[in-house]
Amino acid sequence: ENCEEFEAVVSAQCDALIEAIHHRRSQLLECIRQDKELRVKALKEQVTTCTSRLQQTTALLQFCIEALKETDSSAFLQVGSMLISRVANTDHSWHKEWTAPRVSPHFDLTLDDKSVLRAIDQLNFIQMKHKGF
Repeated sequence: ENCEEFEAVVSAQCDALIEAIHHRRSQLLECIRQDKELRVKALKEQVTTCTSRLQQTTALLQFCIEALKETDSSAFLQVGSMLISRVANTDHSWHKEWTAPRVSPHFDLTLDDKSVLRAIDQLNFIQMKHKGF
């Protein structure tokens, strides 16, 4: 009877440890999901910015193409210097603002489980000393 009781206690203790590991796993996975959401949000914002800049640049290019079709040389000269300035400013601001993706596709984290594995390996019984024996 004493042995069966002791087995039940040890089994319950191990079940509690397993439950604690499951709970911690859920917390860690939630951290990963939240980090992913932040990364995706940052990338979507960057895509929106790049799309907007691309539309502005495309509109400028179309305007330049139309200006090149101008047959009146004096009208072309009046518009030409303004176009050169706008293209140069667009190019400069693009290079100034553009960076590589703002977030890394890789996680800079590693799960440190070595100490827990060592603790599990060292999980053992403590010899209780009884007085009077």
